[in-house]
Amino acid sequence: MTTKVEEPQVSDPGSWLQRNPTTWKALACIIPAILIALIPDPAGVQQGGMIMLGVFVGTIIGFILQPLPNAPVGLIGVSAGMVLGTRWVPEHVNAETGETVAAAMKWGPLAVSEVLAGFGNSTAWLIAAAFIIADGFVITGLGRRIALMFLAKLGKTPLGLAYGLGAADLVVSPGTPSLTARYGGVVYPLVKSISMEQGSEPFNESRKKLGAYLTFASVAVSSLTSALFLTAMAGNPLMANAVASMDLGFEITWGNWFLAAVVPVAVGLVVIPWVAYKLFPPSIGETPEAPAAARAGLAEMGPMSIQEKKMLGVFILLLLAWASDSILAGLGLPKLGINATMAALVGVALMFALNVVKWSDVVKNGSIWSTLLFYGSAIAMATKITTLGVTTWVGESISGALGGMAWPFAFAIIVLAYFYARYLFASATAHILALYPVFLTAAIAVGTPPMLAAFFLAIGATNTSNGLTPMAGGAALTAGQSGMITTGEWFNKNFLLSTVILAIFAVVGIPWMLLVL
Repeated sequence: MTTKVEEPQVSDPGSWLQRNPTTWKALACIIPAILIALIPDPAGVQQGGMIMLGVFVGTIIGFILQPLPNAPVGLIGVSAGMVLGTRWVPEHVNAETGETVAAAMKWGPLAVSEVLAGFGNSTAWLIAAAFIIADGFVITGLGRRIALMFLAKLGKTPLGLAYGLGAADLVVSPGTPSLTARYGGVVYPLVKSISMEQGSEPFNESRKKLGAYLTFASVAVSSLTSALFLTAMAGNPLMANAVASMDLGFEITWGNWFLAAVVPVAVGLVVIPWVAYKLFPPSIGETPEAPAAARAGLAEMGPMSIQEKKMLGVFILLLLAWASDSILAGLGLPKLGINATMAALVGVALMFALNVVKWSDVVKNGSIWSTLLFYGSAIAMATKITTLGVTTWVGESISGALGGMAWPFAFAIIVLAYFYARYLFASATAHILALYPVFLTAAIAVGTPPMLAAFFLAIGATNTSNGLTPMAGGAALTAGQSGMITTGEWFNKNFLLSTVILAIFAVVGIPWMLLVL
């Protein structure tokens, strides 16, 4: 009798990764962090700088791969920053003071006070407050009403629909810092319903009748509206905070951000829907049913409710507060110095007092508290690597590679590298935290005027890359998974569109920023 010998089974090489996604994602964060932390601190970097850089890089990878949600990843990061590099320091004499220092445990480079300062940072609270303001638009229905009003007026053609959706996005954007929430909650539901009413269905050729164009154009326009206001995208205040921590002699405020952005963004909002029309032409030329459907939607909503009127009043007061210094300066009057975070918190307090939103609404919105924990930890780490000299060291290393080149050419290379590095990031926040301070330092080191470098990288090269890939952020992911555009079409056509956007900001934005900043 022959005994059958069983051959050893060869496991599928991809099966372990599929079975253990959290484990391999965690290892992908931990291994680079350890390797960087083991590098000795180079000249110009304070003690513990490379340990902190390793922790920061590992945390950024965690934000990208998400072995856990962003908030716990950030908390793990700051915890690692507090304990890694801990060592026993024996009794010694301080070389500067001559005093004897008792033996003690020296903890990691990130102090507890610095972590708590991150959670108390005004930028983190501005973002959290703005999320509550955005809730007001959704809960009261004001955001939907504004969108339907524009569609009723402009929606007779596909191009008109794109401009109408863009106008609605523009109006609500200064009070809606989450591009994901604004696009997913206001813009995309209208894109989908209008497209399907015209017989343009996802995942088949009918998508090209209208849906593909509206989806493509709406993401591009949402990226532009995010660039217009400091409070229109959650990552924008992070860049303002980075500039403040770098002590460049100026600060980014709500008013000067808007002033720097208004002309190039306005040109983009006019040009980009038309360019998108040429890149993704819809097969139908008119949409006469769309305005009628919008009017029907408005009729169903009825007259503006008292809650909507309260929300509109609070929103107008917020816009006036945020823009007050720029308005008063233009009139030759003394500035009031209203802090953007203070205005946002007062606005939220008014919304509670007027019963526009209830505390129960805020408690249910877990993204507000996750955002506060996430951004607070990120700000603490980003600030620390700047104070330890790491950001300057990396930025000067990049600028050294561009040595001898005239600053306009060197700056162009820096902008292109920063912009297209977005292919590697699935989050605007991760892109900003990892690269904005470093590339800003490099741009200034090659001779770029500091204010131009700070504002152009923030407005013309960060927000405008939000639609570069179908994974570039929440709005792009919503549209990319809609079935209206294939992945190949997205990469191809958005690359072409990106060249137009960069050209607009280079030709229009740079002269304008040099003029007004």
